[in-house]
Amino acid sequence: MVAGHLREQNGYFQMILSWKGADGKRKSKSISTGLTVKGNKKRAEAMLLKTRKEFNPENLLENADVPFHVFLNKWLKENAFSFSPSTYAEYAYDVRSQIEPFFEKHPIGLLKMTGRDREAFYRYERQEYEDSSQELLQYHEIIVAAFKRYAVQPTAKNIWIISM
Repeated sequence: MVAGHLREQNGYFQMILSWKGADGKRKSKSISTGLTVKGNKKRAEAMLLKTRKEFNPENLLENADVPFHVFLNKWLKENAFSFSPSTYAEYAYDVRSQIEPFFEKHPIGLLKMTGRDREAFYRYERQEYEDSSQELLQYHEIIVAAFKRYAVQPTAKNIWIISM
């Protein structure tokens, strides 16, 4: 079971999740809601409740060393019914036609993904296919949504990590 509470930090709500790991030790994860403290308490509480229900610490371990393109496909399949049909169609098309082929040619493990890796992908798409800023933002939205689903957060060095 995952417990959680809200914390105020720098004028924003943070969700603090905690659970017992396989080794019996307490683990915790801090996730920003992006909501300002003023006037958003109910929304932050709703986000916390939803996150606690959806958060699965087991996913953290099983996805730790997976290649990014495999992880992205798995995420897409697991979450197909949580998207509207049109959103799923857009995401599936973008993943299969643009994101997956790049990361198959340039394989990188999920935990090793850095900001530079993502930038290299965006730069490649811009140069090779002359993708618009809107298309690049769509790819970015997909990547961020996938990472958020499994509580993967960027560190200060812009490296994506999974807390364990």
